[in-house]
Amino acid sequence: MLLTHRGGLQKSVNQKLHNVLEESKVAGQAQRKLLISQISEYMNKPIGQFHYSNLGYVLVGHILENATGLKFSKLMKTYLFEPLEMNSCGFGETSTRGNVQSKWGHFYSKGKLKAYHYDFPRLYEPAASVHCNFIDWNKFLKVTMDGYIKKSDFLSKKSFKKLYSTYDNRQSGYTFGGWELKNLSGFNGPILTHHGYNQLNYAEIFLEPSRENIYGFASNSYHNASLAVDKLLSYILKTRD
Repeated sequence: MLLTHRGGLQKSVNQKLHNVLEESKVAGQAQRKLLISQISEYMNKPIGQFHYSNLGYVLVGHILENATGLKFSKLMKTYLFEPLEMNSCGFGETSTRGNVQSKWGHFYSKGKLKAYHYDFPRLYEPAASVHCNFIDWNKFLKVTMDGYIKKSDFLSKKSFKKLYSTYDNRQSGYTFGGWELKNLSGFNGPILTHHGYNQLNYAEIFLEPSRENIYGFASNSYHNASLAVDKLLSYILKTRD
């Protein structure tokens, strides 16, 4: 239920804890242990009903850390980044202090965009902190789509099937792999889609398995990014063969 946002958890921690973790130098694994000690405070949604929750994925990350004895970042490197040669992948801020040429995210305020060195607290590593370049992102997306159409042996067919199944086996909704399975006008058949942001950067993806097309978009400003993606995608779909 956690992977399909039906575990009864609210979306995020309260603002007080968020602020504490944001300023903390404590590693993500320790932050997740702190959350577990307070988890009952955040279990306030009906179990079984859909409620988007980053904390569900944080909890799954904590479970994996306990089961393997490895940090979540190490698990990702060992079982995903290294096998797919996703060498640009990392966690946390995309920018480097003092380097204006690095990948800065931007926040819109009072009519202006301003660059910030920021990411969510390390607590959220299993839900929202991975970054990589487009080349490496595409490697992951290609395996994802190939798994859906049974052209990849990166995982077993049984595992891939589970990742793309919804909680109640409907033809649309959130899957166990974190994707939203849906039908959208302009696409041929069902698609897998998702978007994410950290108040500064924005990314959105559309996988069209029937035509083996990948449409990925990213911006270093969250402001109006989803509207821009909608316009770009609409143009692409109208003008493609």
